[in-house]
Amino acid sequence: NLDAEASLLGAMLLSRGAIADAIEILEPDHFYKPSHGHVFEAISTLYGSGEPADPVTV
Repeated sequence: NLDAEASLLGAMLLSRGAIADAIEILEPDHFYKPSHGHVFEAISTLYGSGEPADPVTV
């Protein structure tokens, strides 16, 4: 569901806790829309390096 994917990514941009939860169970290739997988990967990379993940940095 593309709306669910977009909602998850939006939550990840608003909450570091949402990022932590999502990266425990998801991988970029789990997303149906490839661009959503790329955004997920960017957010995960920023989170992993201790950088803020927000609409500007992503």
